[in-house]
Amino acid sequence: MQRWPTADALRQAKVEDIVSVIQSLGLQNKRARHFIRLSQAYVEDPPQPNVLRKSNKPHYLGYIYIGALGSSPQGLPSHQHRRYQHYRRCRLQYPMTPVSHMPGMGPYALDSYRIFCVKSEYNEWKRVVPEDKELIRYLKWKWAIEEGKCWLPKVGVIGHVDLCYLETLTHELIATRPY
Repeated sequence: MQRWPTADALRQAKVEDIVSVIQSLGLQNKRARHFIRLSQAYVEDPPQPNVLRKSNKPHYLGYIYIGALGSSPQGLPSHQHRRYQHYRRCRLQYPMTPVSHMPGMGPYALDSYRIFCVKSEYNEWKRVVPEDKELIRYLKWKWAIEEGKCWLPKVGVIGHVDLCYLETLTHELIATRPY
């Protein structure tokens, strides 16, 4: 940040200079070129909060809600055999966001933006069905803590949180933590 404090400064940097700073991260040549390309795009056409843009990636494999079913999905604990929301996998148009047009805005980046950056009163995070395992972990926690609901990826809300679910979720989050 000290060396390139603005997007304009970073877009003018030499690839070799960026590589020397980020070499320990791996894929440094690709990342350095991406940082420059992203900075260039930001300077030329920055995101604007109230201007929604189409994604550079027109479609993704996602899930659409098709209703509540009476049987339980596989892997659901026996105490939660209740009605649950069901989603079907299909090709979907990425939702428009202020950052959708920026280079590198694929599924993880767009899902992350919708979960963490869209104002909470819009509840956009509730509509995200991510493929990324860490975003899935976060949403399971967020649904449980903020809404008191049990949520499964590709299925949706399956019921209300109870002590058994919270214990299971806590053990799952601890057992699969990335560090």
